[in-house]
Amino acid sequence: MSELWYHEIGFHNNPFSIKPAAYTNDVVGHNLKVIFKNIETGKPQFILGPFGTGKTTILKHIIGKFGGEKKVIYFSCGLERSMDVDKLVSGAGSVLDRMTGGRPRDLIFLIDEANDLIAKDAVELFEAYQDGVIKSLVFVGTDVPSKRLPPGLASELATINLSSLPAPAAIQLVRRRVGKLSLLPDAIIKELHKRAQGNTRLMLEYCEEVCRMAVSRNLNVISKAD
Repeated sequence: MSELWYHEIGFHNNPFSIKPAAYTNDVVGHNLKVIFKNIETGKPQFILGPFGTGKTTILKHIIGKFGGEKKVIYFSCGLERSMDVDKLVSGAGSVLDRMTGGRPRDLIFLIDEANDLIAKDAVELFEAYQDGVIKSLVFVGTDVPSKRLPPGLASELATINLSSLPAPAAIQLVRRRVGKLSLLPDAIIKELHKRAQGNTRLMLEYCEEVCRMAVSRNLNVISKAD
């Protein structure tokens, strides 16, 4: 029963799952409109935040919105040390571009784990951006590698800080997942948010643990005394 505790309170799947494939539409407390507008206007941006603050979810939304245009390139600095910008650009764009050898334009380049970006790649990305090959640069990571960015890019870069999810947004996030579940009152969600120091992933883990405990003890509602 410990693994399927959520069946006892009416859920087919774990409502607090933190797996990448689960609840991909959960973006609460972060303004996607600003991020999308920066992409559409070509403003370089860095989505900054510690582990568990929703960076991967936001990337999924960007790919979902713009990926159908075959204009999105994704690269993770955590998976490969150095990128080949020219090769990545050549593999993007329309079928016609690839057939005729034409160089695609107005690409959206997503750089995940950009805290590990090396200076050479940063320069090449900025040059492609200045040439119009890349329309939008979206960096995502836990720390801005300012010393490795060319001065022109650093001066244009907008920072979207995801460092902490506000308490009202945290309650909204949990309610989206569990509805009006009486077992988990808003006051407890707020307390767990506080103990997680605003970290979304950690808060969801705490919610799962207290609900698992409550189900095992046949509690109807969780209180601070528990």
